[in-house]
Amino acid sequence: MRASVAAAFLLLGCDQLLGLTQVRAKPDAPAANVVTGRVVQHLVSNNSSFQPVVTDDVIPRDQISLTATLDDGMPAQVAYEEDGTFSFGLESPGQAYELDDTVYGATGKLQVSLPQLVLSNRGAGRLDARANGRSFLTFDFPAGGTATSSAWVVSTGQYSQTDTGLFGPLVNFNWQAVQGAGVVPVGLLDASAHDYVYALEYTPNAVVSSTPYTMIAAASGQSITQQLDGSLMLAAPTTVPPNACIHFATLGDSEYARVNAALPGSFPAYQDWILYWMPAPDVVAGAGAIDIASGGYKNANDLDLAPPVYVPMSGGQLVISSFVGEGVAVTAPGSSPLVVYSGNRRDAKITAGAAAGCTGDAVVGLAGTVGIPGIPALDGHVLDTPDQTIAITGSRVDVTWPIAGAGPVHDANVLVYEVIAASGGVTTISPVGASIIVVGTSAHFDASLFQSQHRYLVLVATHLSEPNAVDGDFDTMAFPIESADTWSQQFVVQ
Repeated sequence: MRASVAAAFLLLGCDQLLGLTQVRAKPDAPAANVVTGRVVQHLVSNNSSFQPVVTDDVIPRDQISLTATLDDGMPAQVAYEEDGTFSFGLESPGQAYELDDTVYGATGKLQVSLPQLVLSNRGAGRLDARANGRSFLTFDFPAGGTATSSAWVVSTGQYSQTDTGLFGPLVNFNWQAVQGAGVVPVGLLDASAHDYVYALEYTPNAVVSSTPYTMIAAASGQSITQQLDGSLMLAAPTTVPPNACIHFATLGDSEYARVNAALPGSFPAYQDWILYWMPAPDVVAGAGAIDIASGGYKNANDLDLAPPVYVPMSGGQLVISSFVGEGVAVTAPGSSPLVVYSGNRRDAKITAGAAAGCTGDAVVGLAGTVGIPGIPALDGHVLDTPDQTIAITGSRVDVTWPIAGAGPVHDANVLVYEVIAASGGVTTISPVGASIIVVGTSAHFDASLFQSQHRYLVLVATHLSEPNAVDGDFDTMAFPIESADTWSQQFVVQ
């Protein structure tokens, strides 16, 4: 969450927060020297019919911290009011600044020079849920030689999707291992709050138009109340026929040509599509998204598909998502390579037709239009060849990038990852610092994030999702959504 869709459901990221030493408060600053804004919170959970319902609220003062740093490095005190509005002073009109927000313990950064802001905290789940802990869900399930997938556990109200990795004849899943899908942490499920849980089996053997894909093959569902150190027996998943059909075109060939023209190189092509059920994408974006069906292919062809699928949830919205891109190899010393993908993911709302014979329904085309970022540069050094040695000499590091593939951009976010040799001789990457959101083509990081002789990558992602971001409105959303990712080559800090 995303990310792509990023995640990115507000300016949320790492756990760093700027201090408030040497604060310059400006209570008498003229209006032109004051940034004003508000933070709105959108949360989705289940109603009594187990369908998604959105609530809007103000984040309490004890759950949010806002700090601002002006472009000369001086902090500015931020006043946050009970109604969710905030303000802070500038030294001159139009001065650039960084605003750090920490909401429910997670931090993100915004680097802009906008006089007014509307920020949104988007999530799926319940803030009043009981804390998670040891609690078991058990259910009958096919054994490893018979099942078409391992057992999956999915929940709504509190949103999660977990591949348990377990097989039958009896699955015994510890809820402490649940994988949240809604930004809001998942606690113990509660039937009185309309939480709902599904046990699922997927099959990778579905075929449409000679093209394989994965879909839900067996399912069960019920509303439950978990107890700490307790165990509940769920109904066993039973075979389910498709109850819906969608029709979409990936337009992968033309979009891969656009990506490859912007980021030339002999990298392997890749394409996928994922059908998500989302509780309220117009308001909370991809928070709470559940994977219903999917296909991944080592090519980038134009696909026109009408796959039958099974959707166990009611209400909400189906969203078809397709990625087209090319791989970039990342390798820690002495480790096997990891492949990350530069390219464009396109998300569009889609209406399901009847389970059979939907080939005549209106097709949703996933054309790519967003501007594709070129290879980023670090302090002027273009990171287009692997293992460059970069000297960092100042207190901050500037990341810049061109728009190499023409198209509109609403905003962008930038992340730095460290390349790590993990146990077992494999390469992994880990984010360093928070994601930075901008409305231009540059961002800066504190130089202290980078350590000598360590390897790093930079990811730049441009977005079409918030059409009013240039005016400071990061709350209003509009589908279809696009996000174009460009990874740098790995580099070594001197």
